[in-house]
Amino acid sequence: MDTQIAPHRPRKRTPNSPVALGSPAATIIDKFGGLSNFSTISGKSKGTVYRWMCCGIIPIREISAVKALGAKHGIVLTDSDFIPRG
Repeated sequence: MDTQIAPHRPRKRTPNSPVALGSPAATIIDKFGGLSNFSTISGKSKGTVYRWMCCGIIPIREISAVKALGAKHGIVLTDSDFIPRG
């Protein structure tokens, strides 16, 4: 008996996922001029940056790169900027 595997179907995405306004990620990305500008400057895709904004945090492995990018562009970022409050 031949068993066939069903083709992969991409998960449906909701068109308007909520951005965690006031979150560390959204606040930091806003300091760079918003999603598109941060994406261009950092070399990260807009989808990646948007996911960070929706989750509210920037992944730990990316923090040092984002801080260095901020320093290069005159944006002061401290460790506390990356920590969620509340």
